[in-house]
Amino acid sequence: MLTAADPGPNYAKLMDEYHSKKIAKLPTRIQMIPEPDRAAKSANKAKKGNLTELEVVQYAYGFFERFKGLVVDMIFSRRERNQSRDFFLNRTAKDAFNVVEVELNFIYEVLFTKLPVVYGYLGAMSRVFSLATISSSIVLFVFKNKSSLSKADITITYGLLFGALALDVTALFMLVFSDLTIISLRKSPDDELDKSIQTRILTQVLRFMTEGTLRDPNVNPRQKPTEHQTRKPLTRFLKRRWSESVSTYNLIDYCLHPRSSFQQFVFDNLGLSGFLDGIQYVKPKEFTVKLRDFIFEELKSKSDLGDDLETAKEIRSARGDWVLRVEEGWGSLLQYTLDVDYDQSLLLWHIATELCYNKELNDGLESTDQQREIAKILSDYMLYLLIMQPSMMSAIAGIGQIRFRDTCAEAKRFFESGKDREVEEDRRKTPDPKSNRKQINACMEILKVETEVPPVTVKGDRSKSLLFDGCILAKKLMNIEKKNSGLNKWLIVSKVWVELLCYAASHSRANSQAAQVSRGGELVTIVWLLMAHLGLGDQFQINEGQARAKLIVGK
Repeated sequence: MLTAADPGPNYAKLMDEYHSKKIAKLPTRIQMIPEPDRAAKSANKAKKGNLTELEVVQYAYGFFERFKGLVVDMIFSRRERNQSRDFFLNRTAKDAFNVVEVELNFIYEVLFTKLPVVYGYLGAMSRVFSLATISSSIVLFVFKNKSSLSKADITITYGLLFGALALDVTALFMLVFSDLTIISLRKSPDDELDKSIQTRILTQVLRFMTEGTLRDPNVNPRQKPTEHQTRKPLTRFLKRRWSESVSTYNLIDYCLHPRSSFQQFVFDNLGLSGFLDGIQYVKPKEFTVKLRDFIFEELKSKSDLGDDLETAKEIRSARGDWVLRVEEGWGSLLQYTLDVDYDQSLLLWHIATELCYNKELNDGLESTDQQREIAKILSDYMLYLLIMQPSMMSAIAGIGQIRFRDTCAEAKRFFESGKDREVEEDRRKTPDPKSNRKQINACMEILKVETEVPPVTVKGDRSKSLLFDGCILAKKLMNIEKKNSGLNKWLIVSKVWVELLCYAASHSRANSQAAQVSRGGELVTIVWLLMAHLGLGDQFQINEGQARAKLIVGK
């Protein structure tokens, strides 16, 4: 991945000439000549409008070739940053995510498959030879005298031979219709060739392979098929480029359904606690169009503001405080982002989001702008990353596991003390048939606790529990919205969660992000790559082309 070494201008030669001219008493000086800003010119070259399926693959391959060094922490020039940023600022959320998804597929193929070898001459010859030998074996066995063989042996042999043929044909089919094959046929997006027969065929093939993988539940399935089209689960599974789901983990749910002491003892000693937690408490949620569009618009607005590297660095380092400073009326909540560690802030906002969410479910309030659902999904997803993916969050998590355990211990003690005794009685009163009455009642009991005195005053720093600190934050969110009718707490909370997601993406290790590509992909990995392309990453540290030294002899 390393580029050619660049020694820069020949300093020794320039200084020798400068010194010799000085000795000869010639009027000599070194002048810095500014270079033309090629990066600024690239803004006019960025493609406008929607991308075709073929262009998505072509542009993704171009960015892959240019930015594959991201996975090994390479740095890039200002020109590369501006070209990438200008391209993605002109994209829709659909096209931007599609390009990044295909780019991650190229990264996956290079890191975890043999496709780079298969596409060489040796690989092609091996593929042809393998298919030819299997086909020949089948033909020879069909015409062989099998009178001395038992029927079981014949059946097993046919099964093995045709199974091998099916695997080889499937591999060949996947190879022919892979993105690398598309690139080998048409590598560069060329507007002049858009109407060629080859381009139209490739576009139709790609459209059939990938169209309509995301689903918007609010769109009528009888409408004309679009990207929001609802597809059957099997079709969506075969056509998606990544898992298209986010795993969620909820603190209150975890505390309300604990395993018995005996089970916990057995699982801990067998080393299975983490595995079983992933089965019992982790729940996949669909990655919807609304969530995708909201995340991209937030990233796009931040990229618009982060034109220079200093501003981009400030935005990248925000953990919710940027939103709270920019949006009027929410500045009093800055202490829950600036004055606490990242993992502490994440747990505080998770508890507050959960309490506010279940409070509205208990009151039977409908969410008209879907910000509530977006905040809920992102809240549970970020807790999943903190608890179930500690390797990805190790650079920023701190003592998050300790805080989580202490918070759970306090929550379990609170629930066991009888505060949720009406849970089963009120199950019939659930306003939403999909909601969990037990969880709603538990959250309502937490909100009933008087919190005039900060918990740290009572407990000191012995326990790292944040249960009632999160409760205080939830009450402040509800009070601010109640006092200011024009404010929407869910819009702010969802934006805070996007910032927390972006902070995790930009501050995690590149090798951890690369490892996730082999496991179906994570939303945080897509956000990591999107931030880099929008100029919000920390990989752009070179101010290229500021000026060049020139030796001037004479007046």
